[in-house]
Amino acid sequence: MTVSFSITQQSPETNASPCIVVGVYENHMLTAAAARVDEKSNGVIKRLLESSDITGKAASTRVLFGVPGIAAARVLVVGLGDEKTFDAA
Repeated sequence: MTVSFSITQQSPETNASPCIVVGVYENHMLTAAAARVDEKSNGVIKRLLESSDITGKAASTRVLFGVPGIAAARVLVVGLGDEKTFDAA
């Protein structure tokens, strides 16, 4: 099985791909893409943060299936760790 991916500037909520990836920091700050997904899904990501089902801890992941208002089949939420120390590396 081959996995391929691409990075686009398309709106995350309208991208009808098999999976989109969005990030969340440990302080529960959402990236721009995660905020758009959260807004269009009536707060699904923020509710998972509040219940500690998503933590934002670096390298943590959570796959969400069939998110309402989102065209992608899955949303992979990735923890980015401490916002102050996050960088490209």
